[in-house]
Amino acid sequence: MRMVMKQVMLGVICLMAIGVLASACSSSQSTEPVAPARADTVDEDHDNDHDDDHDSAEMREHGAHEHGAATLTIAWSGSDMQADLDSPAFNIVGFEYEPTSDSDKQVVADAFASLENDDLLGFNDDAECVVEEVAIISDWESASDHDNEDDHADDDHADDDHGDEEVHSDIEAAFTLTCANPEAIESLDLSALFERFPNFADLDVQWISDTVQSSAEATPDTPVVMLR
Repeated sequence: MRMVMKQVMLGVICLMAIGVLASACSSSQSTEPVAPARADTVDEDHDNDHDDDHDSAEMREHGAHEHGAATLTIAWSGSDMQADLDSPAFNIVGFEYEPTSDSDKQVVADAFASLENDDLLGFNDDAECVVEEVAIISDWESASDHDNEDDHADDDHADDDHGDEEVHSDIEAAFTLTCANPEAIESLDLSALFERFPNFADLDVQWISDTVQSSAEATPDTPVVMLR
């Protein structure tokens, strides 16, 4: 399901970027003839590109999961808005192992309820953005799915010591919003997010609309992002 949601989000962003990219590409086309590349140059470039791609993939893999860091991607067209928060589970619940104890399950349930609070994303008031739906996905089942005896029986073999093996888990929250005055969207205040989840240290915020595309970093000290 995580893959489906990411594909939907990517599709929305790509569709909204087509107009900007199409005009930029058409204006940059050149009619001058291009000299054919030498075979050895092509091979060398291919090898370099392959090495660069490999290094970039490695960097993405190693840097994608960093405690305290997360990404928030926002896309809107007209009054429809989608915001996707992708974070290590540690930032939201304080651990990354699968919750098996009642206390851990309660922590997860409380955290998920907080994510669903409609004041978590503080867009400027005159834009009148309202959260319509929040979908939460984690690398393990939510705490509410472990409330029967069979689940407890299956968990009896689980070791309470979670320090023997490093575990990486992520949580994604997809917010669907409608904005009555999308032309008035100017800023996003993330103070509530940082206050409710103090493990967040910095948030990479990326946004795209019919007319604007940019990014910025938000921190507990600088929680307000200007979107225009």
